[in-house]
Order: sequence, then C-alpha cells, then structure tokens
Amino acid sequence: MIKLKNILRETEEFQQLPSELKRHFLEIISTYGQHRESMKRKSDIRQIAETLGAIADAAQEYTLREGGDWFDRVTIKRNMNELKKLQGAFEKESVEAKSQEQRLEALYEDMGHVLGRYFEIAEISEQQMHQRLGLQEKAPEGWEKTVKGMKDEPGIDNPYALAHWMKGQGYKSHKK
Repeated sequence: MIKLKNILRETEEFQQLPSELKRHFLEIISTYGQHRESMKRKSDIRQIAETLGAIADAAQEYTLREGGDWFDRVTIKRNMNELKKLQGAFEKESVEAKSQEQRLEALYEDMGHVLGRYFEIAEISEQQMHQRLGLQEKAPEGWEKTVKGMKDEPGIDNPYALAHWMKGQGYKSHKK
C-alpha cells in the first residue's frame, strides 16, 4: 500500500527551485575546480621528513662529539635519543599523511567527474571564487560606508557578502 506521506515526500523532492536559488547553487558548484590547487601541497611532506631526519642526525652527531664533561654527555645522549624517537614518529606520520593526501586527491577527482556529468566546472580566478562563495572582503563600489555600518550589527556575519548580494538585488547604498 502506498502511503500519502511517501507520495508527498517524492513530489517535494522534484519541485523546481526558484531561479535565484538555482543561480546561487550554480555559482557555488562552479567554484569546484578552483580547489584543485589547494588540494595539492606545495611541498612534499615526505621530503620534509627526510630533511628533518638529516637535521636530527647532524644535531646528534654534533652534540655527542662536542659535549662537555661526562654528566653533560649522559644528558645529551638521553636528549638525542628522544630527538631520534620523535624524528622516527614524524617520519612514520609523514608516510601516513602522504597516503592520506593521495586518497583525498583521488576522492576530489572522483567527485569532480561526477559533478562534471551535470555541471560545467570552469576554471575561474580566485577572486571570482570568493565572489561566488560570498567570501569577498571588499565592499562593492559606493558601499564602503554601508559595509562599515554593517560590521557593528550583531546579526550580520559577513557584511561584504551581504553588500554584494544587496547590490546584485538592485538595492542602493544609503550611506554615502
């Protein structure tokens, strides 16, 4: 037996979105490709781990050879052993981090392929991405004083985004 609430739920799922909401969603979705560079680290964590390992080795060698009396050597040796353990843990974590990073990049690409079936994922500038996501920290021209006033309002989280939205809706700035 088909229940009325199930039929209603199905019809609610397929209702058309208002055009303003559609445009907003499409703007957000279009920023997907911009995150590709952010996903790729500028430096390799494994290379950093190897470099830190070499630094730890050099420090150990230097301090053990240049250490002072017997008491200092015991303390230095204990500290250098601790440094070696920490460096080993860092290297182990870096291997896991690199694997995790590669898995995240693969998931990101897979998500992009699915989104690409339904939406155009164009290359856009970082400024365009910030504008589409409402992350701009620059007031629209002529809205500087309005934004300044909005900053003092407790209910406004992002006065820049609100000002851009208001200008896009045809509102005029009242503070000149």
